[in-house]
Amino acid sequence: MFSINTSVARTINQSPFEVVFGQQPRTSDYTWKCIVVHLTEDPLIDPPTNNSNEEPICSNIVSTTTPQDRQIQNNEEEIRSDSNIDHEEFIDSTNCVSGVVESKDEPVGANRHKRIRENAEECYLNNANSQLTRYINKSSKRQRIYHVGDIVDLKVSDVNRTNTSSTILPCKIVDSKCQDGETFYYVATMNGIIKESFQSTVFLDLTPSNFTTLRTLNTDSLSCVTFIQACQIYTNFKSADTCKCNGDCSTNRCKYKKKGRKYYSKCHGGDGFI
Repeated sequence: MFSINTSVARTINQSPFEVVFGQQPRTSDYTWKCIVVHLTEDPLIDPPTNNSNEEPICSNIVSTTTPQDRQIQNNEEEIRSDSNIDHEEFIDSTNCVSGVVESKDEPVGANRHKRIRENAEECYLNNANSQLTRYINKSSKRQRIYHVGDIVDLKVSDVNRTNTSSTILPCKIVDSKCQDGETFYYVATMNGIIKESFQSTVFLDLTPSNFTTLRTLNTDSLSCVTFIQACQIYTNFKSADTCKCNGDCSTNRCKYKKKGRKYYSKCHGGDGFI
């Protein structure tokens, strides 16, 4: 519990103890040692209750009552009887006052919780805005204008490659178009032209790299492929999923034959493509 209350939340940069009580917790051992030393040096001295030097009250005093004293005592009793107070009325009024005080204390607690929530919300929004600002600045630095023939790369998803395969797909920009004030690029690989278009922020510039074969590639004779197909062909990715055909997969009933994909060699005892 102590570590939870004293740990600092990165979003609000405060500890729960500091948020609730408005002050930092005393976590330093030196502070507690100073308090212990102060208590040992200045012990609390209780006021004496019994004084042994004082003599006990003499009980040998003879009480003598005169008729005048009795008259004074009777008058005092009459005054006391006349000054009796109805305590029930005061109890009722006290309850009313306490109810008013309690009703006033409730908004104070609610305001304190509201202050904590507003502080946490403000810190959360500031953190989100700072992350968005960093993302925009990073994207703006990566954004640039490419030309036809430039060499770039696209990131290959983990589901389309093995652990030892390449993580990038080298591409060549073959065309570009402007839409809604933004430029989209079409790229080609060694195995075909990718159907999808991409923004410049997803590219990594490989112009200084040596891709002679890709630079001199004639894209007029290439067919169109999807980005997933291009990644799987480049990484030699083979899916472990097999079709459920009973024949030789020569018809479009085979899901791989219908999609024009090369299926795994486990299909039909090795009769499939590799």
